[in-house]
Amino acid sequence: MIQSVNLQYLLKLEILELGRAHSYDAMSIAFFKRNTKQQWE
Repeated sequence: MIQSVNLQYLLKLEILELGRAHSYDAMSIAFFKRNTKQQWE
C-alpha cells in the first residue's frame, strides 16, 4: 500500500520535472528564434 503511493508520488514528480524542462526548452527556443529574426531583419 505505502509502496504504491510512493511510486505514484515519484511518477508525479517526474512528470512535473519533465513538464518544467519542456516548457523551459520551448521558451528558450522561442526566445532564440525571436532574437535571430530581429538580427536578420
